[in-house]
Amino acid sequence: MKKRGQEFKYPRLMFFILTIIVAYLLFQNPQWQEFIHSLKQFESVGVFIAGFFYSFGFTALFSAIFFLSVAKDVNIIVASIAGGLGCTLADYLIFRFTKISFHKEFNHLSKTKLLRWINKIILKIIPKKVEKIILITFSCIVIASPLPDEFGVTLLTGLTKIKEKSFRYITFILDTIGILILILIGRAI
Repeated sequence: MKKRGQEFKYPRLMFFILTIIVAYLLFQNPQWQEFIHSLKQFESVGVFIAGFFYSFGFTALFSAIFFLSVAKDVNIIVASIAGGLGCTLADYLIFRFTKISFHKEFNHLSKTKLLRWINKIILKIIPKKVEKIILITFSCIVIASPLPDEFGVTLLTGLTKIKEKSFRYITFILDTIGILILILIGRAI
């Protein structure tokens, strides 16, 4: 039994960190790598599925490798849009989940002494408006990249009062651009 006041305050954040570790371990498994490459045969549906998994820290590396490996075999525009749609669906699910689940934990985290101290130092160096612009830009870069979208989406939803419709448009554009860049890199190498 847990004593009162000793419950773990950040179970979802801990789970998120664990998923990154598990993704790394799975990446080492040749069977998982083969599964990702097997999606190539499904063309747009495979690209949509890979796009969906591109959003999650748990599977982003596999999807990035998929996009790099199929780059020479797909239509750049169709693949970018299909992958972007898959990412947008996943990001929307993350958005809904974060709004419901992570809000309480981030409130607890923001009240810790360390984060309050860091915020105080940052506010002395960077004005609040500039800080917000930097953090929003950073969250958009994270969403467009193969980095875990859970982090970027959480930052974006935590920093803004973004509406769901705007969120979907923004993530579609960012994800499509991110996948397009990966495909172009795959074609170049």
